[in-house]
Amino acid sequence: MKLSTKSEYACLALIDLAEQYTKGLIKSDDIATRKKLPKKFLDQILFILRNAGYIKSKRGADGGYRLAKDPSEISLAEILRLMD
Repeated sequence: MKLSTKSEYACLALIDLAEQYTKGLIKSDDIATRKKLPKKFLDQILFILRNAGYIKSKRGADGGYRLAKDPSEISLAEILRLMD
């Protein structure tokens, strides 16, 4: 099965947020750097994930993203259906 770039980046972003789950809010710049993703495209994907309820965000200098659910409650199939 071939994933779209959008689906692949969404999965990589969620994996990064799951790896950092106990560390609090994570900036999109940090996700983009660690996973080598284009920041503008990542921001669009994070917006979709936030609207779907998979992640939460906080604005401002001390803001960032975190998972809205425990990582074990998020399935790959759900993310692929959302992105495609």
